[in-house]
Amino acid sequence: MDTGIIEAEKFVYARLKASFPTRTIAPENTETKPVNDSFFSVSLVINDPTDPVRVKGYHRENLIAVIEIHTPLNKGTGEARNIGLQVRNAFEKGTTSFVGNNRMHVLTTPRISGGGNIQGRYLTTVSVPITVEVYNY
Repeated sequence: MDTGIIEAEKFVYARLKASFPTRTIAPENTETKPVNDSFFSVSLVINDPTDPVRVKGYHRENLIAVIEIHTPLNKGTGEARNIGLQVRNAFEKGTTSFVGNNRMHVLTTPRISGGGNIQGRYLTTVSVPITVEVYNY
């Protein structure tokens, strides 16, 4: 069974929880509105897989973990950017981890994008490119 995408999601959540143990993480397709604190929401952009070999049982999933940082309004951008840098450091280029039978790689530096007012919160996004080596033997 191909579990690369599921394992990648587990990798992202586990890494965020380890790096930010007290911050709320809203899973994809859920609504979370903490009143006074910053929180994360996470989604995955799944790109085409790569098949570098002709044999069955191995391929690479290529995806981007989109980590949205929601901070209170009227506090400036400092808090959001600081958290964004911490997220980038948690998924720094060169990060490798095994989840199940699959190997996760962060091969390039995550990108922090500018913020804006979204639904009464200031939103900054960190995009983490992840390559998953999927072994189905």
